[in-house]
Amino acid sequence: MKRSMSVISIVFATILIFNLQTTAQNTAQRPKTNNPAPAFEQLISKLPASDAVIGFDLERLRNSAIPTVLGGETSLLNTANSLIAELKSNYGIDLGSFESAAAGIAIKQIKDNEFDFEPAVIVRGSEDSQRVISDALGREQLNVTTETVADKTMYIVRLKTEKTSSENQESVPVSKKNNYFAGLQREFALAMLDDRTIAIGTTERVRQTLKLPGRIDQQLIALVRKAPGNVLRFAARSPRGISKLLPLDSDDLGQSIESIRFIYGGLTVEQQTTKIEASGITATANAALSLKETLEGVQTLGKALLGNSKGADKALYRRLLESAVFSAKDNEVKFQIGIPHSDVRGLIGMLSK
Repeated sequence: MKRSMSVISIVFATILIFNLQTTAQNTAQRPKTNNPAPAFEQLISKLPASDAVIGFDLERLRNSAIPTVLGGETSLLNTANSLIAELKSNYGIDLGSFESAAAGIAIKQIKDNEFDFEPAVIVRGSEDSQRVISDALGREQLNVTTETVADKTMYIVRLKTEKTSSENQESVPVSKKNNYFAGLQREFALAMLDDRTIAIGTTERVRQTLKLPGRIDQQLIALVRKAPGNVLRFAARSPRGISKLLPLDSDDLGQSIESIRFIYGGLTVEQQTTKIEASGITATANAALSLKETLEGVQTLGKALLGNSKGADKALYRRLLESAVFSAKDNEVKFQIGIPHSDVRGLIGMLSK
């Protein structure tokens, strides 16, 4: 799972951090998109069969959401600059011109408590796709092979390795010399879908994108359309056994999580707050009510445990718990939280250390 998760983290960190840097450095802004949904819905429809889908409005993220959240704060830019410098130096990937993205993730259970997450991401923008791919592949530290899939060229990319001094040690990827993208130890693939659209992800998932596009469950598409969110929206089918990935002390909470069949939601950036909304569709109405009550119990316990803490980070976590709202109707549980942008900046700062 760690290997495939490294691909996911690179894809999404690249998309989000690059747009953070682009926005902070450029004062000129493109017009905001009035309705963000159609752009990434078109990309979602091109994905292969997936258990989870995420749609990003990168243009809105770049031009509106991030400037609003940062509020002139530039202290986080150093981290972004380090990420971008390494990304461009090692891989030549430049996603600054892309306007929308959709990710489809296949979830496979490897063991009782281990899952593998295999991503396929489609990005679309204004730059010529072949030029973007050529720039990405034109680096000495890459081994690139090609494969023809459905009359399209798929580029399979693997980092070259350095020989170690001991024959008993494994070769170490070039990226091991740095901290940020040291997890990229497996191959990934790129393919041009059209002159403005590119697929990127694990080799098998990109191969599926070319051979078997448009296989997304219609229920997931319907939930993405239903979901709130002007920056991103998501929908996922909850795999059985997913609660085993969480450090749960409560059997009741584990059983409640196992009752979830689908999850959907999104991220909305408003003038003063960032709003996160997520809904879980359970097998029965009783399961929904039980899940709501269990989550409220965890919320109460968390606030009590953090009540006497004096640290700034603990105070932030308590504010987050206090602002969370749970509700249940029929077989659906809804979670909502509105986070002041100052707290969002605090969270980003803590996570980036």
